[in-house]
Amino acid sequence: MYIFELTYPGTWLEHQDQEIAWTIQGMLGSLEDQLTEAAVALNLFEQACARPPRPPLDEEAWRKDGERRRELEEGYLQKARSGELKWPTWQEREEARQVADVALKREKWETGTWPREYEHKLSFIYAKAFLHSVDAISKLLDVLSKEPSITADVAKYHQRFKDSFPNLKGVRDSEQHREDRGRGLDRKGNPLNLKPIDNSMISAPGGGILALGNLNGNRYGNTMEDGSYGEVEVSPASLRQAQVCIQGIIDEFAWNGPKRHYPS
Repeated sequence: MYIFELTYPGTWLEHQDQEIAWTIQGMLGSLEDQLTEAAVALNLFEQACARPPRPPLDEEAWRKDGERRRELEEGYLQKARSGELKWPTWQEREEARQVADVALKREKWETGTWPREYEHKLSFIYAKAFLHSVDAISKLLDVLSKEPSITADVAKYHQRFKDSFPNLKGVRDSEQHREDRGRGLDRKGNPLNLKPIDNSMISAPGGGILALGNLNGNRYGNTMEDGSYGEVEVSPASLRQAQVCIQGIIDEFAWNGPKRHYPS
């Protein structure tokens, strides 16, 4: 389990303007919330990635599925024949197989077995949750750094954060605007100039490939608005950069009252 700690030198900010103090402290609380969500998403992401793939059915399970499928097929055909004694046509047999397949899957779902597609998407969902939380941290740092009473030493942490996540905005924008990016368009409706991609998952030295919602190991990637391909790393080292920036900003302020340690 990865825990990302913060230490507050006090309980309340010291500032000559109490309204500004409350605003800044509220934003620091929001940064803490987003760090929490990113940390939870990271832990769940790694758990999902470490989960072994579902093994294929063994011989006994395969046999039981076959028997149950035949029962469901026969039950459907009996209803379809409405009591009439007649040999089913191949169309009726095909329909019965399809109905039985769906019914068998639904029975398994009712017992708690997830569809394979759902299991596969878990790591993607957690990676995107991480992406959105880290992006929210970036937005909060941006606003905080522009507060009139903020010192340059505070603003420098926002720049450090941006340097640590150079593709964050581009990857997040493409994730949020799939309605455009999925059609190969930028925000103004212009076609993207798709640039070369060369990594361990995609080799397109001539460009021309639109890549969205990819997991390359622990890196979540999208084609960005400028046509290049960008990734954001979902890792403890990556989130540690956010933690360091948030802690640095906390330490830049004057505090009073008892110290506070996060998380509880």
